[in-house]
Amino acid sequence: MTNQIPLPLDSATSYDRSQFLPTASHAAVLGMLAAPASWPQSKLVISGPASSGKTHLSHMHAEAHDVDLLTPCSSPTSGHSMAIVDDADRVAGNAEAEEWLFHLHNNTLGSGGHLLMTAESAPSRWGIHLPDLASRMQATHIAQIAAPDEPLLEALLLKHFSDRQVIPKPGVTAYLTKHMDRSFAAAATIVARMEAISRAEKVPANLTLAKRALAAVAEETQDSDTQS
Repeated sequence: MTNQIPLPLDSATSYDRSQFLPTASHAAVLGMLAAPASWPQSKLVISGPASSGKTHLSHMHAEAHDVDLLTPCSSPTSGHSMAIVDDADRVAGNAEAEEWLFHLHNNTLGSGGHLLMTAESAPSRWGIHLPDLASRMQATHIAQIAAPDEPLLEALLLKHFSDRQVIPKPGVTAYLTKHMDRSFAAAATIVARMEAISRAEKVPANLTLAKRALAAVAEETQDSDTQS
C-alpha cells in the first residue's frame, strides 16, 4: 500500500459568479433558474452528484435574489419571495429537520414565493419519514445536472488548482482529463491529492505527480471497495 498523505481539510472555494463554469452539463438547470415563474408549483430541486456545482449555483441564486442561503433548520429571512435550501436531502431521517422543511415549504409557497432546493438525488430517494413532506417533495420538479464532458472536467481541474493555489505544469490537466474517472468528485479528489503530495514533498505539480496522484486515488478506491 502506498504511504498515506493526509489531505488538506478545506480550500478557499470561491462562489463568485465569475468563477462558475457554465457548460452543456448545466444548460437545463441554468435555463430553469433564469425563469422561476416557469417552475411547476413554484418549486424546484437541482439534483446532481457531489462537486457538480449545486452549492455554487445556489449561492449565485441567493445573491441574485438578495436572500440567505439556508441549510436544514437554519432561520429563514422573512419578507422575501424566494427561499433557497442547500443540501435539502440532509433533512431525511431527522424529525426536527423534516418538520422545518415542511413548514418552510408551506409558508414560502403559501405566501406566493418560490422554493429552490439542492440535493444529490431525486426527492423520492431521500428517505423522508414525514408523509406530508414526502408527498410535497415528490411533487417537486427536478432539474438534473448532467455528467461532465471533457471540456468541463478540464475547467473544473483548473478551478480546483486555483482554489488551492497550486499551479499545474503544462499538459497536466489534459493528461488528467484523459485518464481520470469522469466525475465531478474525481476532479476535486485528484487535485486535493496532488496538492497534498506537492506540499508534503515540495515537488511541482507536473505530469509525474499527476500519475502518482491518479495511482494513489485508484488504490484507495480499490481498498475501499474491498473493505466494503
